[in-house]
Amino acid sequence: MWLERRRVGRVARPSAGIIDSQSVKVSDRGGLSGYDGGKKVKGRKRHILTDTQGNLLEVVISAANLNDRQGAETLMTKLESQMAQRLLKIWVDRGYRGDLELWFDEQWQIILELVEAQADQKGFAVQPRRWVVERTFAWSGKFRRLSKDYERDPISSEGFIYLASICLLLNRIR
Repeated sequence: MWLERRRVGRVARPSAGIIDSQSVKVSDRGGLSGYDGGKKVKGRKRHILTDTQGNLLEVVISAANLNDRQGAETLMTKLESQMAQRLLKIWVDRGYRGDLELWFDEQWQIILELVEAQADQKGFAVQPRRWVVERTFAWSGKFRRLSKDYERDPISSEGFIYLASICLLLNRIR
């Protein structure tokens, strides 16, 4: 199973993850903004990396017009190097097709696996492994402050996403 955890010192670290992005509208306060033509949203994009249980590992906020491949590169370069060295495999959707697989292999020695719908699929179907990151977006959507991006500074937006993730983790241990 890809969830195998390896010990680095005294801390368990995941060996697999899932990357995805979410486009959200911004308030009229200003700041970083762009237009995502695919989703038809003017605002920002949240790029997240989760483990196989949906726990947030890293987040990057960008203008919505930044494509997913560039967002994944930014996300991985921001990721703590010790964590990136532990990851062996990352699942992504078709928005990450292209030369990103080669970049992940050269920079990090991580296998990038594309999860696509089956050719004969009609309508909506849950995609293996991808539903985990979508569930994480749904969990964070329950926090009113994250329903829309109200912050002027993207770093503040990242902070609120981390705060929501911490709240979710604390609720699990009670």
